[in-house]
Amino acid sequence: AESEANVNKTVYRDKPDHAMNLTERGQAMARRTGIFLRNFFKKTFGSKENVGHHIRMFVSPFARTRETAEGILRSLNDCREQWVDSVRESPLLAEQDWGSNEGEGTIAATKYREEMQRVAIQTKFDGGKYWARMPGGESSFDVCHRVAALFPDIVIASNSSTKERLAVRTIIIVFTV
Repeated sequence: AESEANVNKTVYRDKPDHAMNLTERGQAMARRTGIFLRNFFKKTFGSKENVGHHIRMFVSPFARTRETAEGILRSLNDCREQWVDSVRESPLLAEQDWGSNEGEGTIAATKYREEMQRVAIQTKFDGGKYWARMPGGESSFDVCHRVAALFPDIVIASNSSTKERLAVRTIIIVFTV
């Protein structure tokens, strides 16, 4: 969902990336997503009683992602049925850290001129953008590796069913890009 940094990069001057909030448009996007999911679940399962498994939402720890999840949940559960059984926050779902190139990118261009030249050369070549790491940040490869670390938790949850709790078979992941 749209955040204040999506519409105005200068907010990075006064606020860290993880603290960016949703705009009103972003809040509306989250609500529409919840309505979409509610309709999808109703069409797929009929009712929550027919699901027969646990539905879990995983959320990035960023403020705008938490707000997105809250908006989705309000719309998704805006009926007599509570579709989502649990919500888990995971730092593994944080967005890519652009390091000194975050926001307007002015620090990287001046303070890390040589490193930014290296990144520019690296991204020129086929597939290079995937491996290029901004000064003080992550590459796309780093992000993929970090997010993949969440998969064992998902697999364990999907394969463990007890009397008290059904196995997790439907997962909603909310993260920022």
